[in-house]
Formats: sequence, structure tokens, C-alpha cells
Amino acid sequence: MADVNGLKFANDNEGHQAGDRLIRSCADAISQATGNVARALAGRIGGDEFAIVLPNVALDTAEKVANSILNALERSAHPGGLAVGVASTSMADGSGEVTSRRLMGWADEAQYAAKREGSSRVLLAGRDTPLSEPVERRRRRRSGPEWATNAERATNALEAGLRVMVMSQGLSALDRLVAVVDSASEAIGAVGWVVSTISSDTTQAVAVSANRDGLDVSSGHDVTTDRSWLAAARGVGVLVRADDESSDVARVRHCATVAAAATDVWLVEFLADSDELLVGVPAILRALLGSALSG
Repeated sequence: MADVNGLKFANDNEGHQAGDRLIRSCADAISQATGNVARALAGRIGGDEFAIVLPNVALDTAEKVANSILNALERSAHPGGLAVGVASTSMADGSGEVTSRRLMGWADEAQYAAKREGSSRVLLAGRDTPLSEPVERRRRRRSGPEWATNAERATNALEAGLRVMVMSQGLSALDRLVAVVDSASEAIGAVGWVVSTISSDTTQAVAVSANRDGLDVSSGHDVTTDRSWLAAARGVGVLVRADDESSDVARVRHCATVAAAATDVWLVEFLADSDELLVGVPAILRALLGSALSG
């Protein structure tokens, strides 16, 4: 878990464009440091927070990767740096299984300890911070039930991503994408989903969908007949709510236009009983979708 130092100061004193540049610098540093790590998954999960998952990597290697991120960021002339917390499934505190939820919590606690020390540094859970149950303490740092709910959803989506990274090896880009969406849909409690691929001339769409009745594949759709497909083809997002009296589901669409190849555009939609179900979810889903398409 990595937290960007100085983002609020940059936004308040230099404007949000400066804050955006800072976020991009951190993302570039993370990409550079993890680029040679097999099946590494990194994504921004909050305003100033990133999560980096390194499957089948020893703890000392994970620490080296974390320090490489700081070194890359120093070269980008960002004076604040990152506060980074590292945790590993090799850790055990004698109180049960090391789940992804506990792992994320341990890394988060180490990250906050590094943040409190006020410098760009890496701390290891279990060595520099105790392996305690972190969930309630984390929630007290942020106010209100909304933060707690969104943090739980992000953890669920991350857990889904970990499962998908294992199960999707050797699949095609579309099959990997479907696997990610199906697991993420289950994790956030959606009642169904639709994955569409739009042709290179942006006139035809192929849709794979799932709901309570099962899986369906259809093709030959005219993109111009659907507002979401049009938006995806143009590289923009749209929110559509179905107010059809025959439907008992509010259809919430999140356009994630991710390049599978130079000519393909993908649209991911989730079917939800409530708009609120998807609050805070798109950020981590974009990371999972990108991972699915890149392999």
C-alpha cells in the first residue's frame, strides 16, 4: 500500500493540475518499478492511495520493489515521495489464516506508520509494525460509514482480482475480461453484468452478458442504437438509469474504455439494485480490467 505525500498541499497551494501531475509521477514510478515483476497488479484505489499486488514474490523482493518505487520517484523530482507499507502472506501471527483482507490491512497499517513519520520510506508489517487486526482502527481514521463501506468494497474487489489472476492464466483477452468482471460483480453484489466489444470501425458490437438467468452471447448490434456503446466508442463515460416499468433493476453502466489492442474498445456494465452499490468501485475495477486485458 502506498500513500502519496504532499498531495493535499499541492492541490491547495499549486492547484489541482499540480496534484494531477503528482499522481501521474507516482503512477509512473510504480509502473517502472513493477514492470519486470511477473503478474504484478497496481492500481489507484483512492485519492492519494495506490495498491500493488506482487504474486509469488518473496518478502525481501517486495521490499526491494517498494524501495525501487521511491528511487524512481526521487528521480522525478517529487520532494514528498511516498509512504509505503509492505505485508506478505508468509507472515503469521498465530490467529488464523492470512486472508487478502488481513494482508491489505497489515500493509495499510505499515503505510500509515510511515506516513506519520513524515518521510518517504518503506515499512514492513511484522517487522516495523505489529500484525494486529487493523480494520476498526483504519475506519476511525476516516469519518462516517461511507468510508468504511467503500473500503470494504475495495478490499472485496481486490480479493476478486487476486482470484482472477490465478484462474485466468492462458485465456484470451475477452475470456480474461469476462472472468474479472464476473468475479468483481459477485464481490460487489451486482445482480448481473454485460461486457461488449466494439468493432474497429465502431459500427458493430458483440455483447457477453450474465444475470440471474445465466450467460448469453449476442453479436451484430448497431452501436448507434445504444448511448453507452456510442460513449465507449468515443472514449467517454456515461451513466444510464433504466426507468422501464418492466424492469426491477436500476441499470448502472460504467464505461471503462480500455485498449485490448490498437483497434478494440471494451464497455463494461454492471446491473445493480441501487446506484449506491457502485460508489467507489470504478477506480479499482479499471486496474483489474487493465490487468485482464494485458494478461
